[in-house]
Amino acid sequence: MFFRLHPDSSLQPVDLRDFCAGPVRTPCWIIGGGPSLSALPIAAIAVSPAPKFAVNLAGHALLRPDFWTSYDPTARFHRSIYLDPSITKFVHRCR
Repeated sequence: MFFRLHPDSSLQPVDLRDFCAGPVRTPCWIIGGGPSLSALPIAAIAVSPAPKFAVNLAGHALLRPDFWTSYDPTARFHRSIYLDPSITKFVHRCR
């Protein structure tokens, strides 16, 4: 079960089934922070209509993800991504 955590620490259940469903199957870029990131066509990925799912600090200076997750402590979150309401975040509650 996923929850939306509000500033007052209240939880709102969120059903993610078909959250991003469209009429046909589509690709999704999954962007990690390994050394292969520098070998990817970042400019093409950035303008691609396919959603981008970033992990930790991957690509934060190169593109804006549509989805983001991190296991790092909040001190290591990129603040502009963490505070951007247009990015759906999946973060462990203790973070």
